[in-house]
Amino acid sequence: ATAPAESSDAAVPPLPPAEDAEAQQRWTAVLEQMHTVLSQQSVLSLCNFLCQAGSGYGAKWEGDSTHEAADILVALAAGGFHLAAVRDELMRVLAQLVTEITSALGRCQPTTAEPSTLETKFLRLIRTLAEVVKEASKRVSGDALDINRFMVEADVDSLWDALDRALTSLDDTEVTASPAQRLLLSGLAPSQVRVEGQTAGFGSGFSEATSEKLSSSSSAAPPKPLLNRLLPLIEAFFVLHNGETDTKVEKHSRPHSAVDEPSTPASRGPLSAAEQVFADREEVSQIERSKFGKFCRKHRRPLNALVKQTPALLGRSFAPLIQRMSSCLDFDNKRSYFRSQLRTRRAESR
Repeated sequence: ATAPAESSDAAVPPLPPAEDAEAQQRWTAVLEQMHTVLSQQSVLSLCNFLCQAGSGYGAKWEGDSTHEAADILVALAAGGFHLAAVRDELMRVLAQLVTEITSALGRCQPTTAEPSTLETKFLRLIRTLAEVVKEASKRVSGDALDINRFMVEADVDSLWDALDRALTSLDDTEVTASPAQRLLLSGLAPSQVRVEGQTAGFGSGFSEATSEKLSSSSSAAPPKPLLNRLLPLIEAFFVLHNGETDTKVEKHSRPHSAVDEPSTPASRGPLSAAEQVFADREEVSQIERSKFGKFCRKHRRPLNALVKQTPALLGRSFAPLIQRMSSCLDFDNKRSYFRSQLRTRRAESR
């Protein structure tokens, strides 16, 4: 009966709050000394390496180095000591990249787009800047670190307009090909295409061999060079506009009214089943009205072509597409994603 009491008496008591606070102060002082030793010129050199490095796909060491540089910059900015220097340098290069990429996209042709590292640099910069703002916002309050203001300052909307025009220009054979066009691209003779078309017109459909060739050509046809070049820009768009951020901006921009108060759970308790359905529908409609939703609906064909080429995108940068606008995905891409998730779950359960 006395064993529990002896055990509790022998337990090590937690550190008093005063000692905990002293340890925190000592650690803060160490961090301040580390940041003081690191000169501003070193920080700017790190920013320059991140912004001027190549695509990161050519060599593993280059990709690893740029990721490490980005992580270091985020940590420095999160400490608050070099936040201004990191932010100003990244914004300077971002504005320059927006101008260069917008100009380059205006000269691109869908089938003759030359490879470029500008778009990959832009994606790397957007990801780093978003992480800098996210981490620094934990220490700095207010609107000083509003990512949307930074994008307005860099005129990123002009780049999104150029991206929209470039994706619209892809509206032909490799993205929106008809069955006859895909058969011709696969090497079938025009006369045979006409025979197959007439047969299909009478309701019997394509022959088994032609259907197999049509299916294989559809899945194997790669997207245009321009579409592959635009992929980093689309990924950057999804970093800034993923449906969730857009709806938050819309809610904050709407004028507050007392009419909305009764619908909040805090003011009137849990929602009923019917109210929850209407709330979910309202959230879905907000996502569809957002920049993210409009972009996905308008360019669903290029997006599906990229997902078909690289299904792993749905688990990484294209995750918002499957999470919030899955209606824009083709059935084949959904099925492929579902099967990959099943394989992953089975492997984890073993």
